[in-house]
Amino acid sequence: MATHAASPGSGAAAEARRLRSWIEFLSTWPTAITDLRLASRVGQGLLAAVAGQGQLRSLGVKWGPYDDLSPVAQLSSLETLDLQGASRVESLTPLLGMARLTQLTLSQVHRVPDVAVLSELVGVTSLTLGNVSPGSDTGLIVPHLRWVPRLRQLRCLSLPGTRLLDHDLTPLLDLPDLVELTLPLRRSYRRQVFALADRSPVFASLAAEYESYDAWRAASRT
Repeated sequence: MATHAASPGSGAAAEARRLRSWIEFLSTWPTAITDLRLASRVGQGLLAAVAGQGQLRSLGVKWGPYDDLSPVAQLSSLETLDLQGASRVESLTPLLGMARLTQLTLSQVHRVPDVAVLSELVGVTSLTLGNVSPGSDTGLIVPHLRWVPRLRQLRCLSLPGTRLLDHDLTPLLDLPDLVELTLPLRRSYRRQVFALADRSPVFASLAAEYESYDAWRAASRT
């Protein structure tokens, strides 16, 4: 189920009424909703209201000025969490006790001082971290990837729109079940990707992407 706090052309008063109605609906009693996506502006009040929906298995937030993830941590049945436009979030600590979480997307968490705390989410099998918004070119700075191998069950890792300060990709070789890896096609990674292609199928796949990109660029110049 997707919610829209306002529709195009709505006035400010109508938008406020619609938002209040959703907050009241979500916070008053549990519903039968198990999959919820908040597809419009999400402030802290609306996110707090979601805490009353303990039956949720999946939650998606498209964007908004929310900053405290404590309400999300109360969703003990949550398996999939997709937080986009999370540019005001400063701490990921509230998420660390979510034992059932297996799929996690965190986009634009630019104010989080250390994303390495995510290594405590050992049950996660799919992690997307970076900037998934096509309308923003602000990359997420990630100091290093040495924390990633602690996520031993990780099968899918996507780092769109990231900039690694430490370019060492070899820690990813220690993920025994990794089958899908997405990295920005940066020159700083290129030599490593090709060097590791013989040791890992996921790096071999990345090397093929580089080759396809090279072929496309060459064709576009002719």
